[in-house]
Amino acid sequence: MNLRVLPLATLGLLLGGCVTKKGHDSWAISVGVSNKIHSDTLNPGAIPYTKARLVMNGHPFQVDVKSATKGEIITHSFESHGVAIETETYRQAPGLFELVAYGDEVFKRPIPLLKFPFSVGDSWTWQGSFGADLNPIPATAEITTADEPLALEGFPQSDSVRVEVNLQYGSPTKPSERKLLFWFVEGKGMVKRQIHFGSTRQP
Repeated sequence: MNLRVLPLATLGLLLGGCVTKKGHDSWAISVGVSNKIHSDTLNPGAIPYTKARLVMNGHPFQVDVKSATKGEIITHSFESHGVAIETETYRQAPGLFELVAYGDEVFKRPIPLLKFPFSVGDSWTWQGSFGADLNPIPATAEITTADEPLALEGFPQSDSVRVEVNLQYGSPTKPSERKLLFWFVEGKGMVKRQIHFGSTRQP
């Protein structure tokens, strides 16, 4: 039998399982393993650049990226002339990558952005509160994952895992909504994030 003329899916079955991702070179073919994504594949706590562009309410700012790790807590600061314009705080623990705080908004409990190992398309929910420490607002969220090509100026075009957090809070009958988006590229970390429509961070 000439394996070279067989469809890829059939060839994968003969080899004991073959997983592929469409698009660019970010996801390699994995023979004989499941399609679960692990923490060391995405390196979610990393930012693959030392300078970034913040777009806040439509206004772009060039900033320096400063990162610090203390135990499981990772804090990224985005500075202009030595002054932090924004901060992001995450928790990276075995099997979890969570959003702890964005600026002065603290999430109690932290929102699980990624649960390892996972497959693209997995989703989960969260319930807790967020806001200033002294006045937290009860909230719920649905977290979904998807595969999305990512093309950004100054960064190689790549496949990414997009994590979308649909946050609801306020009135239980007519809640307010906020969308948080995070893009992770294999081996590079968090390449882009967007907090509702007010703030985007990218290369």
